[in-house]
Amino acid sequence: MNQSANLSSELVDQIIFGMENQEHSYFLDLDSLEIISDSEFNPDHDPEENSGDLVPIPDWESVDGYNLMEGFVAGLKNPLAREQLRRILQSGRGVFRQFKNALKELPEVEKLWFAYKDREMKRHVLEWFNTVRESRGLEALKAEIPETEDLVLSDFEIHEVEEAQELQQASDLDKAAFSLVFTDPKEAAYWYSFRRDHLPSPESADEGCLVLGVYNPGAELCGFLWALHDEISPNKVVAHILQLYVDPGYRGLGIAGTLLEHYLHECASDDVRQVHFENWAGVGFLGPMLERHGFRELSTIYTAFPDPV
Repeated sequence: MNQSANLSSELVDQIIFGMENQEHSYFLDLDSLEIISDSEFNPDHDPEENSGDLVPIPDWESVDGYNLMEGFVAGLKNPLAREQLRRILQSGRGVFRQFKNALKELPEVEKLWFAYKDREMKRHVLEWFNTVRESRGLEALKAEIPETEDLVLSDFEIHEVEEAQELQQASDLDKAAFSLVFTDPKEAAYWYSFRRDHLPSPESADEGCLVLGVYNPGAELCGFLWALHDEISPNKVVAHILQLYVDPGYRGLGIAGTLLEHYLHECASDDVRQVHFENWAGVGFLGPMLERHGFRELSTIYTAFPDPV
């Protein structure tokens, strides 16, 4: 085996292709670093008749494909897609075809799946190749494999929302968010009025409102951050994040965190001294995400629930 033997991106792709090809068996020539199929030689002959140091590439069976799908679904943060795909995996019939068809209806989750599959199979190949190297007394290789979310998020754009129709859409979605938290329509209407009636609407840029939108590859608004900037003294602005919303079909892709990071970067250059975020919806993932971006919890609200007489 060539001591400098390494894995190029092209070679990894060839190995993965061979793993998924069920019609032939494939081998890696460790001297030439070429992939050879069983149709090119007879592995039952004397090994000396076959040139090079040959090792079979990793096996890849249906159960491996199923386990890969199961791992993807288990880590999927989008609750709607996760439950739909989980039901398919538990259905027991035509799982692979059902899984593929369901993803076609969820294009962003499909991209996430392909990126996840590519990452995990490359990781599998690297682990196998290092086992081969170590069996021959060579050091293991190290390789950085891009995170799935980073690959998917590169398809999105973030910029300030200025179109009147999109600003109205943000306002409507903000109101709808209250109905998702408070299932009683009267309660939802009460809290929406309590928290919004004294504030300018998202369309009121002249009153300190800023709306950052995230757009999918089709240039459609799929999430937004709405903030109100108050200038309390010259060169000192306090910002209040009023809404951080991501369309249910796009949740779990890291969009909320990316929006927040983009907004805080803009605040740093706009004389904003404080940024407040009240998690009135009680969304569990927001706390850890906010802390990762430098927020700390300050609670001064006390609530009592008197027993009925």
